[in-house]
Amino acid sequence: MWLISLEVMEAMRVGMISGIKGSPEFEARYIDEAGNDSPRILTKAGDTAEIFITGVMTQAPNFMAFLFGGGNTTYSEILAAIASAEQDPQVRKIDYRIESGGGQFDGLFQVLDAIKAGTKPTRAIIQNVAASAAYAVAAQADRIEAVNRAARIGSVGVRASFEVDENEVVVASTKAPRKAPDPTTDAGKAMIREEIDPMHDLFVEYIAAGRGVDPEKVNTQFGQGATFLADEAVKRGMIDGLVGQNANQSKGVQAMDKNELKDKHYNTYQAILLEGIEKGQSQERDRVGAHLVAAQGSGLIDVAIDAVLKGEPMTETLRMQHTMAAVNKQQLDSRINENQEEIDKAGKPKGDKGQGAGDQTAEEVVGKLEARFGISEVA
Repeated sequence: MWLISLEVMEAMRVGMISGIKGSPEFEARYIDEAGNDSPRILTKAGDTAEIFITGVMTQAPNFMAFLFGGGNTTYSEILAAIASAEQDPQVRKIDYRIESGGGQFDGLFQVLDAIKAGTKPTRAIIQNVAASAAYAVAAQADRIEAVNRAARIGSVGVRASFEVDENEVVVASTKAPRKAPDPTTDAGKAMIREEIDPMHDLFVEYIAAGRGVDPEKVNTQFGQGATFLADEAVKRGMIDGLVGQNANQSKGVQAMDKNELKDKHYNTYQAILLEGIEKGQSQERDRVGAHLVAAQGSGLIDVAIDAVLKGEPMTETLRMQHTMAAVNKQQLDSRINENQEEIDKAGKPKGDKGQGAGDQTAEEVVGKLEARFGISEVA
């Protein structure tokens, strides 16, 4: 079973019909490199590993794919390259450079799981095409970018191809009619679809999870088997932009408003909302506290309460006002202490320094705020 674009499948089919045989040298190349620590599709530069996925992806080396599919990359090669990059302590991020029309169904999902399980940041860079199975590989990366606007992306679907020979007769056992459905009949086609539809659902499930969308969006908006050029793919959320664009510059990508965030990602919406509330409460406590602390030293309680009610921050002007009032208060206290004897002779109780706004405690400040707000407690 294939997850591959129509043009690649057709080219391979023509090649097989023409009777072209595989090359022993071609398959020997894969065998010779099987034990290498650095797979042929992997390069490392600085802190980045690049894994090149070129041509048709298959479980085993396939000469037809190599010859007519623009190259051939095996799933085992991709797995080996991922393992090597993940285990290298000098590699901090992984780029998947993709130029592929798709590949076989069997073997693909092990690769998808390996990419998902990776611990390092990943990016898929689409050269000219990432179709079907190749797009599923790209979808597992943290970000997908196309190198140019002419890049083709999509072809999401499962293909089952049959060559019908009118001289060939296939008969299945009575109790296993689905073992050899006749693709030339409606009943036979229905049986085939019953087999490949669950494969399609699994395929879409992986793409949807990789892109962080609902499977229904993949089925309805990701082309239904067709491919899109890069600009349209960006608009539909299939890729994130062109190489060189950052996450906020991708053409066609619009910011998600709070209602859309709430509908599609409710838990994230709630978490952000709670974080905002907590941050706001903390900032408000700091603001009110700054005014009250300043008033406790200066005695300007009414000034502090007025600023709190108006939502004013502790500005430099207010801070200077409180500072000057505190200095004046200290000078007044000093003069009272110097003339305490005369005050006592005049009959004023010793220790009474003319208590006013400047001597009010934090409890008195809270009392005034309670009276102003009309509440019994200040939360």
